[in-house]
Amino acid sequence: MTVLRQAVSPLENVRLIDPINLFCTATECRPNKGAELFFFDTSHLSSAGAERLYEGFKPDFLWVFTGHGAGNKDVSR
Repeated sequence: MTVLRQAVSPLENVRLIDPINLFCTATECRPNKGAELFFFDTSHLSSAGAERLYEGFKPDFLWVFTGHGAGNKDVSR
């Protein structure tokens, strides 16, 4: 992430999001919460995973889709 942060830091119209904290704790990464699966396969989010990602970074997605909202350029949640 350090290299990615450095790469985007001078770019005003680029946001870097790091969703690791949405799916992982300090000790484990789980593909689910109860019966709710976050991944469709090893490379793709399920609908529930995509919803979790969207809700976790909603201001950033709104900025991408509408151009509105300031928010932080480098976001980990």
